[in-house]
Order: sequence, then C-alpha cells, then structure tokens
Amino acid sequence: MELSEEECWARLTPGGVGRVSVPTDDGPVVLPVNYRVHDGVVLYRTAAAGILASPTGRRVTFEVDGFDAQRRSGWSVLVSGTAFVVDDPDAVERMSSQADPDPWPAGERATWMGVAPPCVTGRVLAPRE
Repeated sequence: MELSEEECWARLTPGGVGRVSVPTDDGPVVLPVNYRVHDGVVLYRTAAAGILASPTGRRVTFEVDGFDAQRRSGWSVLVSGTAFVVDDPDAVERMSSQADPDPWPAGERATWMGVAPPCVTGRVLAPRE
C-alpha cells in the first residue's frame, strides 16, 4: 500500500537513523546516518572530507524504514533530492546548539548536509491475510 506524502513526512519527522545513498565513480554507496527533519529538509552531520559530504550538488536518496518481524509488517520512506551543505552560519549555530542529530560515529562531524526533496514516496508492507 502506498503512503501519502503527508504520511511519509509523519514517519520521517521524528528523526533517528536512516541511510543515504551517495553516487561514486564505482557505483552507489549506502551508509547509515543519524538524521532529523527541519522545514521539509532531511539533515545529517558528517565529516567535511567524508564520503557523505561528497555529493554536494548531486542527486542522492535517503531511506528510513520500520518493521515488526513478528507481525511480518513494516513501512519504508524514500527521499530523493539534491544534496547541499548547510553553510549559513546562523542556521549551523542554531542546529548545532540543539545537538540533534548527534552522530554515533566518533570524530569530528561539523558539516551539516541537507536533502530537500521535490517529493517523498513510501509504502506499507502489510501481513498476508
């Protein structure tokens, strides 16, 4: 069953852990990130020289999902858009003061990346009846 765009955003908005698919010369690389949503933008923090900062100006996909293994059900939301560095000093200061998302990996993660999608899609996987 397809999710409406409103339902997709409702599932994205709490933030948490998702995956970013980054284009590389050798094909896409998919990596987990801690993220949050602000004003219709998916945000994550990364290292300035890391692979997750490399797609600036390029199309990326972001996915988050949830599931219940016992009920054999779940959902998935896919965001596709152009990645950009959040470089407005006031926005970075505001976001950094909230410390969320707080990246789990060790090391400096001071570069804020955003993905502003033209639309989001999602679906629910329901158990067989």
